[in-house]
Amino acid sequence: MAERIAIVGSGPSAYGTLLGLLELKKQGRDLDITIYASGSADQESQIQATYKDRLDASEINSLLKQQQGEGGLLPARHFNKVPVESHQGYEGLKTDIKLSDSFGGIGNYWSSSVFPNQQIHDPVVAKLGDLSVYYDLVSGHIPVSGRKGDPLCRFFSDETINQPAIHIDPGLENLLGDQGSVVMGINRFALETEDGGDSCIACGDCMYGCQRDAIFRAGRAIWQLACEGICEIIYEKVLHFSADRTLRTEKETASFDKVYVAGGALGTMELVHNSLGAPTHALELYDTMLWYFPAFSLGLRKMGRVQDGIAFAELAGGLYDEQTPDYNHLLISRFPHAIMDKMLGRSGFSLFVSNVINRFSVIAAVYGSHDEYLTYRLEDRGAGLCAISREKSVETLAHHKFKAFQSYLSSKGWLSHQKLVMENATSSHYAGNVGLAYGVESLPETGQLMDGVYICDSAAWDGPSQSQQHSFTLMANGVRLAVASLTT
Repeated sequence: MAERIAIVGSGPSAYGTLLGLLELKKQGRDLDITIYASGSADQESQIQATYKDRLDASEINSLLKQQQGEGGLLPARHFNKVPVESHQGYEGLKTDIKLSDSFGGIGNYWSSSVFPNQQIHDPVVAKLGDLSVYYDLVSGHIPVSGRKGDPLCRFFSDETINQPAIHIDPGLENLLGDQGSVVMGINRFALETEDGGDSCIACGDCMYGCQRDAIFRAGRAIWQLACEGICEIIYEKVLHFSADRTLRTEKETASFDKVYVAGGALGTMELVHNSLGAPTHALELYDTMLWYFPAFSLGLRKMGRVQDGIAFAELAGGLYDEQTPDYNHLLISRFPHAIMDKMLGRSGFSLFVSNVINRFSVIAAVYGSHDEYLTYRLEDRGAGLCAISREKSVETLAHHKFKAFQSYLSSKGWLSHQKLVMENATSSHYAGNVGLAYGVESLPETGQLMDGVYICDSAAWDGPSQSQQHSFTLMANGVRLAVASLTT
């Protein structure tokens, strides 16, 4: 008789968990898998039917109007014209935590970073254990673009690459290198770059949601597996689970042999809270800090027009200290036209300004290390789990870190200044402390919250992660937990 398995969620963690279960099915395990997902049954088929190469100016301006007043350097990401919403904190507290109740979750909007940096010490990844084999397994199911043998091979294995590198402008080539504490190479994306109908066409609209679906989305992959009859999707939000592994939605209850909760950090924490009640210690959500600053060329570079490239994070690398476990992830891109769109609206003038700026400037991003993060304390004050406070672990990017990156840029012919550093509202790299809050110290390693119930996403990480392969790590960890829970 088949074992009845439930996965709650439809994003990267859920997809990784599903991949782990499918590996066991290949080995002869009889599993009946049900996915519980927010959204509607026809959402994915509607998305598949409505692709077009670009959003026109009126559509972009409509999206920008919806997001008027949102924090952050860039507009909120959209997919199929559905906006990402911001979590509302208690009594008007601004949180900038991004949420989505659509099928696939916030992974629809950017789940593209692929950096299996096992060489870099990360306290969270250290808790999870060696994920190398699981990174490799996931990369066999998703597109991974990159240039083999470039400077990033110092950090990231070339074995995961199965797609050509994205095209970068000649003006950015001189920024590649390995010098002192800084390494820069061509970014590695979960992105389809092989020629074809669903390939990236470098339209530059990444920040509004890829209209050709070239960027990997876990929701699409889950939907395709369901169409093949490998699993069943129930489009209902799970409201509660019990000790006997019974799930309750607004319409039904159902019991399972194993339950894997992968609803996103905040969604999973809310579901656990609704199911187990108030924790013994405070619930906290972490968000890695992120800073931007421009760098200016000493001479005009031969760069193309911004809308002719991916326009988001073409280069990636690391700032590290070999004497300590401290690591910051770095991104460099041309000035995304979305920035000018936010200020001027999508128009010929905003594109003209973007193209002029991109003749002599780039935008650099520095992600916080494991000790540079935001903390949101969560409580239920009568209207569901919400943030009641927001605290920073640091006020700004450390001077010595900026100087190290500035020195590297200067050696390549680019100027920058720390007074131009801007803090972004969110990095959307969320993690939670469900294990510590509910007294389950082994939760990151085992995922088991109670008998037969496993937490498979970053809600169980018990601390902020400096790991900027966030979605890739979520998927790899989901595989790990699914396999371990059914073979031990």
